[in-house]
Amino acid sequence: MGAVAVTRLWSGDDLADVESFITDAPDDFPAWQHDIRGGVFLISVGQYARALQGKTYSESAETVFCDSVHNTADYMNFLGGKATNPERPRSVYGR
Repeated sequence: MGAVAVTRLWSGDDLADVESFITDAPDDFPAWQHDIRGGVFLISVGQYARALQGKTYSESAETVFCDSVHNTADYMNFLGGKATNPERPRSVYGR
């Protein structure tokens, strides 16, 4: 699903549709937000789409992917503690 989300973004789908896909598609996968493979793609694309729509905190580069539900620093700490090689998911996220 992460690859589908990225493909939809790259192919020029409407950003609201990409965000909606990411919200609705993984319903059958419990705890997908904690998956360090496809979940990282979904979260990254979702936050990117939200940022392009002006729905994130754009005051600084450090918070451009942050909003009321998602915090970049907390997510980086989560990836650092869960992934055996945290650089891979961090590179997908864009950090």
